[in-house]
Amino acid sequence: ALAAQGEVAMLDTDANSAVVCSRDGAVLFRVPQRGGAYRLENPVDIAFDVLGYLYILDRSNGSVVIFSPAGAYLLAFTLPENAPGAFRRASAVALDSMGRLLIADDRASGILVFQ
Repeated sequence: ALAAQGEVAMLDTDANSAVVCSRDGAVLFRVPQRGGAYRLENPVDIAFDVLGYLYILDRSNGSVVIFSPAGAYLLAFTLPENAPGAFRRASAVALDSMGRLLIADDRASGILVFQ
């Protein structure tokens, strides 16, 4: 994923983690597989919002884990599996210019929109 500020985020699916680099290739921060309040089990997509916050979509957990531009963990957005709008077979994440979270879900056969 490419941030508006020029940073690049890449998933390491073998290690279930991510790395964010500057436009010249210097590593800014790494997102480990586990943190105090989250665990990445099967990250499948990654995106930035317009402010540089990093969103990692985890298909196994049905969650989106959010990090600050400096790499600090902020929160994990998850809905219970049986809840309306739950995404259990998500394949892609994006954010639009209005800040809405868009998740492509194979089970829903469409795009879920969260405001």
